[in-house]
Amino acid sequence: MTLRGRLTAAFLTVVLGPVLLGAFFVGLTMTTVDRNRAAERLGLAAATVRTSVDALCQQLRAAADAVALAPDSAGRAGTAGQVVGRGLAAAVLVTDVAGVPTYATPGAPAAPWRDCGA
Repeated sequence: MTLRGRLTAAFLTVVLGPVLLGAFFVGLTMTTVDRNRAAERLGLAAATVRTSVDALCQQLRAAADAVALAPDSAGRAGTAGQVVGRGLAAAVLVTDVAGVPTYATPGAPAAPWRDCGA
């Protein structure tokens, strides 16, 4: 091997070898950090969705309590109309103990509905 070949090999070994190894380790570290950040962002997004759904369910429970506290069916119908008119709920469905509907506001969304208490 000539002197030029040995000098080139020494340069590549001493200078470029550590640079390439460092770049490899930095790439591995960045991949791990990216993966951890993505998991953290997904956790935050899930918590945000959970909080939003809980707030909406609280609003719907308050509207249901207002309708349930009306003294008679005429009062329930009036309260249900106010709840829908104010935008607290899209519709109100009042059922008896057996689950048979006794009153429903007009223009209700299609079934199945989801119960926030479940």
